[in-house]
Formats: sequence, C-alpha cells, structure tokens
Amino acid sequence: MEANKETLSYAYFAVAYLVKDSDPVKAKEYAAKSVQLNPTYQDAVNLNKALNK
Repeated sequence: MEANKETLSYAYFAVAYLVKDSDPVKAKEYAAKSVQLNPTYQDAVNLNKALNK
C-alpha cells in the first residue's frame, strides 16, 4: 500500500508540474494531494510552496 501511495504521489506531482502554467488552480490541487500522500517528497513540497505564494 505504501508503494502505491508513493507512486500516486509522483503521478500527482507530474500532473501538477505539467499544468502549473496553464491551470494553476488544478496544479495547486494536485501538488497538495502529492504532498499529502508523500510528505517527504521534496520536489512536491517545493512546488506546493511555490504555487501557494
């Protein structure tokens, strides 16, 4: 189950990163989900912080 959470976290991060310029609202949602699933995923944490400035 933990491996699935980690994989899903990476997927959410990838989508958030891809849409961050075209759809910032959706990017914020996906970045937040990514961090929620894997709080130690530093790239997602950084993206989430950047999107919420």
